[in-house]
Amino acid sequence: MRVVTPKLKSGGFLIKPVEQKEEGANITLRVTDEFLGYETATYDVLPVKDGGVKIVTGEVEFNRDGAITKTQKSFAPRMAVPGRFKRVELLYMQKVSNSDHATAILAARNAEELDLLTRNVLAQPDTYCRMSRKEYCEWIPAGVAIRPEKLLNEKWVPAR
Repeated sequence: MRVVTPKLKSGGFLIKPVEQKEEGANITLRVTDEFLGYETATYDVLPVKDGGVKIVTGEVEFNRDGAITKTQKSFAPRMAVPGRFKRVELLYMQKVSNSDHATAILAARNAEELDLLTRNVLAQPDTYCRMSRKEYCEWIPAGVAIRPEKLLNEKWVPAR
């Protein structure tokens, strides 16, 4: 998975542009000095012996005005799914339009529990996304982009 997170002085993640300019298919946004740069972190989803998965932080880079620095640790929200959960999925929920959406990480001990959790979060997104001994649900903060990818012919492409 690739996670792109803006870094703001405030500690938040949602960039508020002060100017937008469109030229054909290109959109240029101007932001204030509140925006410090952005981090791109990769997470490996690895199989484990008992049939589940674990999520491990891979490479982390910080981009500030085009200067890229590799770092050991991410400042961004973690994919911190507890090890007792063997099934993990990303849930993308469209709100008003394709550009207005929310993303959650869901996890459960088995496929049946994950399916039930997914249905419950879809039915009641504001109240059902929670954590317990049987299930894990966490919303990705607004402004953070998460994209599942796979290696295909030596290039990273969206995973489906």
